Amino acid sequence: MEEVLFKYKDQIENIDFEFNQKYLMDVAIIHEPDVIDPSKAYKAILKKPVNSLPLSERLSSNDRVVIIVSDITRDVPTKDIFPYLMEELLQAGIKYENITVLIALGVHRKNTIKEIESIIGKKWSECLRIKNHNAFDFNELVYLGDTSHKTPVWVNKEVVAADFCIAIGKIEPHEFAGFTGGAKSILPGVCAEETIKINHKPELILHENCKPGLLVDNIIREDMNEAAKIAGLDFIINVVLNKEGNLLAAFAGDPYIAHEEGCKFLKDFIKIEIDESPDIIITSPGKPLNINLYQSLKAIIALEPIICSKTKIIFYSSCRDGLGSNDMLQPFISNNSIDFVIDKIKGDYTIEKDHSLLLANILSKGVEIFAYSPNIKLKDFITLRMKPIKSVQLGIKLALEGIGFKKVPKILIYQMPQRSIPIIKQKN
Repeated sequence: MEEVLFKYKDQIENIDFEFNQKYLMDVAIIHEPDVIDPSKAYKAILKKPVNSLPLSERLSSNDRVVIIVSDITRDVPTKDIFPYLMEELLQAGIKYENITVLIALGVHRKNTIKEIESIIGKKWSECLRIKNHNAFDFNELVYLGDTSHKTPVWVNKEVVAADFCIAIGKIEPHEFAGFTGGAKSILPGVCAEETIKINHKPELILHENCKPGLLVDNIIREDMNEAAKIAGLDFIINVVLNKEGNLLAAFAGDPYIAHEEGCKFLKDFIKIEIDESPDIIITSPGKPLNINLYQSLKAIIALEPIICSKTKIIFYSSCRDGLGSNDMLQPFISNNSIDFVIDKIKGDYTIEKDHSLLLANILSKGVEIFAYSPNIKLKDFITLRMKPIKSVQLGIKLALEGIGFKKVPKILIYQMPQRSIPIIKQKN
């Protein structure tokens, strides 16, 4: 009998591959609601925000306003939101010179002028004061006290100097904070590296309640919320997008209540139930996380709930900026066991080892990862205990050979898994 091939084309990475149709378990898809009109949505949420008066009624003409925006690694439609936000601020009589735009870098690299223009638009980047956050310069930070979890809140001085603080962000599942958005614009967005390091400490990252989709009793999220209250976050504009980056919903107002409403909206459709752990999962993070390997690893990390010791992951990402973090490699530089790597991370922790820890946690379960990227050195994949491949097609061949011919393998194609919450279906 002639082999029937299943052919797949990844439009983002321009990669295609194929395998025997009988191996296909599923193509994981989020069944998203219809997109909405952004202009109508942004006008509506700013005119009637959640648990808040409109900005035009809350602000006075002499107020100094800081607007925290996400950096280039996040696909927030800040440029589309900005005209409607500025209309509210100008209606309140706020002067251009009293507005500062603060790029929430966390510990990411500084964004370029061109990147900032792409984030907020050329018009606003030319007439407003723009600053890249620097988590390492204590001349740019102010200490405001500790949270109840003993996290020292060092925050960018622009936030402290402002009379009113607005944050623009996006809501999607997060690997240990439950969801992105809300208070994350403050912590980690505009806090000191020391503050972020303590909030992201290993014992919390691996805590059973610090998982995607969980807000209740999530210590990391609770700590973020408390830090944002100490810092004085006043108002948020958060969006939910589909995989193409189109608007599904928008929320504005109280930083905590509006955020919870956005999370509730998202939770209604992002769960993906899998009958059983696949033998092979083919995955890629898509844009914008494919900017570097540090961000791209979120795709692998998101698969943790549906893997088992026999799972083989075929991972690919363009990673045009390369690794994105050299700290990520450091704990793996040895021939010791994965358990040793995990202990090493815990004993000598720095902030950009968070993904190293979560990757090591997955590898500790016996998972085999085949990895392809045109911009990552083969030796770096080997250091990270992944098996470098020259193509996805070759990865499929090697994974199938590793399984052998005693069973019909089940292959799951799962693109951008970090946007969803995968679970193994409960059996009656």
